[in-house]
Amino acid sequence: MRQVSLFIALACLITTAQAAPLSYEAVIGWESNYVQQGRRFDNDAGRYWAILSASWQQTTLYTELNRGDGLNYTETKFGIEYAFENTGDFEWSVGYHHIEFYGVERARDNEFFTDLAYIGWSWLTPSLNYTYATENSGYFVELALSHEWQINEEFTLVPYILQGFDYDYVTDDHNGDNHRQVGLELIWQWTEAVELCVHLHHAFEGTDIRREYGDTNLVPEGSDITWGGLFLIWDF
Repeated sequence: MRQVSLFIALACLITTAQAAPLSYEAVIGWESNYVQQGRRFDNDAGRYWAILSASWQQTTLYTELNRGDGLNYTETKFGIEYAFENTGDFEWSVGYHHIEFYGVERARDNEFFTDLAYIGWSWLTPSLNYTYATENSGYFVELALSHEWQINEEFTLVPYILQGFDYDYVTDDHNGDNHRQVGLELIWQWTEAVELCVHLHHAFEGTDIRREYGDTNLVPEGSDITWGGLFLIWDF
């Protein structure tokens, strides 16, 4: 029912948008490992994903499909996000999405999230992401620092560092430090409407992930993860 309602909302958005034009974005991508919250789903499994969104003024409706590469797992999202205007040196948005999980087990969840970034500095961008999941009544926080380096008119390099905190979002055993992550993105502005991004990341396990194994000494080698991928963005 939630999926149908979001599609109806998208249709209404398309038919009633008169004050400002609609913009659309399609994203397709692949990653060498399926990683979420510093954890990989399977050692040999990557993922494919696709996103289709429609934006009108500050509101964006989107649908997303994630499919395991060599793994019996599929995840779909249907959501809405609103970006606030006139926030000075800050960019702030809030949103909601409904998630359906398909695979060995069938599940669903609802998540509310907010993204906040300070853009007053040209050399560094601090940001915060907060996500609350209703199924576990828990939340996950990510604090990040990134820098956008414009190499030339076509290429942009974006290095970042990130710290994740888990509060009953993934596990109930420990609240706080979850993982640290570093990464690098290279964006190629292929045409005015098309971008290609190649990215590389490494996640270091934190206290929450180590305690999932019962003891630090029981953590298997290779638990820290290095993965990469690429995606194509088309604005139309």
